[in-house]
Amino acid sequence: MKVIAKHSVGKKVVGDTLQISVEAKMNKAKYADTIDATIGTLSNEDKTFLSYNTVDNIIKNLGDNNFYAYAAVDGGIQYHDAVVEWVFQYTKTEVFKKMHCRVVATPGGTGAVSNAVFCSLDEGETLLLPNIYWGPYKGMAISNSLEVETYPLLKDGKFNLDGFIETANKVIAKQGKLVTILNDPNNNPTGYSLSNDELKELLNYLNSCDVPVSFIYDIAYLDYSINDRKTSRDKFLILAEANKNVLVSIAFSCSKTFSIYGLRTGAHIILGKDHEAVEEFYDSSVYISRSRWSNVSKAGINMLTTLVLNEEKRKKFSIELEAAAEMLKNRTDLFIKEAQEEELNIYPYSGGFFITVIYQDGEKLFSALKKENIFVIPYPHGIRISISALSVSEIKGLAKRIKTVINSL
Repeated sequence: MKVIAKHSVGKKVVGDTLQISVEAKMNKAKYADTIDATIGTLSNEDKTFLSYNTVDNIIKNLGDNNFYAYAAVDGGIQYHDAVVEWVFQYTKTEVFKKMHCRVVATPGGTGAVSNAVFCSLDEGETLLLPNIYWGPYKGMAISNSLEVETYPLLKDGKFNLDGFIETANKVIAKQGKLVTILNDPNNNPTGYSLSNDELKELLNYLNSCDVPVSFIYDIAYLDYSINDRKTSRDKFLILAEANKNVLVSIAFSCSKTFSIYGLRTGAHIILGKDHEAVEEFYDSSVYISRSRWSNVSKAGINMLTTLVLNEEKRKKFSIELEAAAEMLKNRTDLFIKEAQEEELNIYPYSGGFFITVIYQDGEKLFSALKKENIFVIPYPHGIRISISALSVSEIKGLAKRIKTVINSL
C-alpha cells in the first residue's frame, strides 16, 4: 500500500511550458542566438520585461497594508466593481439588464477556469474541449478525475460548429449536462477568434439544449486583438442572450492585461439569468477558493481597483496598452507575411500572444528546432510560437528557418 492517494498516482508535470522555458533560458546562456519563443509574456524590443508605468507606479505606492495584508476571499466589493468596469466597459449596462453577476478573485485566469470546472462536474463526468487547447485545461480535468472529449476546433479556417454540436450531443446523451471551455477571443495557442456570428450560432445551440450547460469563456487575451480591440467586448452582449439553462463563467486574467503575471491575480465572473444558480455557483467558488489557496494577492487586487476606479489612471494605462498592442501587431504582421512567403502553414490568427504552425507531428518538429537553438512549445498538430516574447529582429527570417527544418524532416 502506498501513502499517495490513488487519484494522485502518476500525476507528473512533463513537457510543460514553464519547464521548456527554463530549458530555453539555460540554452540562451550558452548560445546567444537562441530563439526563446516559449512563454506567453510580453517583452520590449530590447528583450527586457514589458511592464506598464501606470501599473508600476500604483504598486510601488500601495503601502504595506494594501500590499502585504490578507485580501477578502472573493476580493471584496471594490474588486467586483473594478473587474466588472474593466471587463465589460461599454457593454455593462446592457449585459446587466439581463444577467445576474457575481465575481470571485482567483490566482490568474487559471484559477477562474479551475474553479469553474470544479464547480461544474463530478468525478467521472466529461469536459468538452476543442482538439487544440491550452494544456492545463486537460490537467484540470485529470486532477478532478474527469474524462475529456474533443472536437475539431476549425473546419476550412472557420469555427467548426457542426463538429462541436456532434460531440456535445454525445456528451449530453451520456451525462445529461454539458460543460465546455472556449478560449476566445485570440485563442491560445492558435490566435483564432470566433466571429460574432459564430458565437451567436454557438449560443443558439447551447440555448436549445434541454439540459444544464456550463459555458466557461476564457478571455485571457481579450485586450490583445490586433485589429479592433474594442469590439471584442461586443461578445458580452451576445452572451447576455444566454437562456436560463446556460450558466456562463468568464475567466479574466489580470496577468495578461496588466503584465503582472507573478502577482497571480484574476477573476471568476459568473453570469446567468437564473439568480439562484449564479448565487449557488458563487458560494461554491468562494468555498473552494478558501480551501485551495485561501485568498489571492492583495497587491494585485488593490492595483486593479486603484487603476480602474480612477479615471485618470485608467486613461493613462489605456494609452500604454494601446502601444503594447501595436508593438505586438507589428511582430505578428511580420511573421505572418514571411510565413506566407515561405508557404508555412499556420492557423488563422486575429490576436493574442501566439501563432501556431501546423505540422502533423509537433513533438518531432519541436525536437528538430531545438537542435537549431529555436525553442517553441509542441502540440499534437503543430508548434506554438510566442510572438509576444520575440523582438522584430528575432522574428525576421524565423519563418524561413522553420520551413527549412520542416523540409529536412
